[in-house]
Amino acid sequence: MAWTAKELDVLRTMWTQPSIPVTEISKRLGRSKGSVIGAAHRHLHVTRTGDAIKGEKAEPEPIAKGMAPIVAPTRRVRHPNIFEARDGQCRWPMWEGGEHIDDKRYCGAPGAGQPCLCEEHHQVSYRGGSR
Repeated sequence: MAWTAKELDVLRTMWTQPSIPVTEISKRLGRSKGSVIGAAHRHLHVTRTGDAIKGEKAEPEPIAKGMAPIVAPTRRVRHPNIFEARDGQCRWPMWEGGEHIDDKRYCGAPGAGQPCLCEEHHQVSYRGGSR
């Protein structure tokens, strides 16, 4: 059964008060304990104390220090999603987080070989390495 906006509001106010046990929240909402915990993790993105979940809004750490940032080429306007990408188009991922599968976009520039990457992303992907 889907959660209504009103139920999620009640859950948010009760969830952020650590003095209220999960069993009490589940009784008041008429839901199972597992359902309450699952909804809190899926919809609220906060801990029992009301803080944002660790890593939710944190900036990613660079993998290697001193390297130039990877920047997408600017000549393209529309990036295809997984369902729109065609053979011969660059498949460099253009997303950063947990977007829905329809919202994840790829570069889409004409590919320059195998694996299917455009010239710029192929250079970024294989810089300094030889095959």
